[in-house]
Amino acid sequence: MMKKGTGVIKEILKDHFAGFWDLHDRRFPESYRNDIKETVEKTIKCGTRDMGFARYECLGCEGNSLPKFVCFTCKSRLCHRCGKKYTDDWSDKQQEMIFNVPHRHMVFTIPQELRNVFFEDRKKLNELSKQVAEVFQ
Repeated sequence: MMKKGTGVIKEILKDHFAGFWDLHDRRFPESYRNDIKETVEKTIKCGTRDMGFARYECLGCEGNSLPKFVCFTCKSRLCHRCGKKYTDDWSDKQQEMIFNVPHRHMVFTIPQELRNVFFEDRKKLNELSKQVAEVFQ
């Protein structure tokens, strides 16, 4: 049962990531394993006191007000809450950089048979992107 105030994705990660990781961690390149695990753990803790918090209280109320705790966020792109903010900020920056002229949006997908090649060596993906851009230009 989902606790009030938590996201579905966060609950799924809490309940199932450890089992998934035990079965599949060796499929990920070793250089990414710590980053992946750390990102998921931060996402699970996002918005909780585990990430740290700021405490606010009214000093003029002479002990009659309860302190207010504001929990810190993870700032991860994986997190459903922080990732939305990251995406919005990125989109705003892109709009500022684009010239005020008509644009065309193209999407290049990698055939399923080749995806493992790029999964194993992410640097190849960067080179492929450069080559595709050159073809489109």
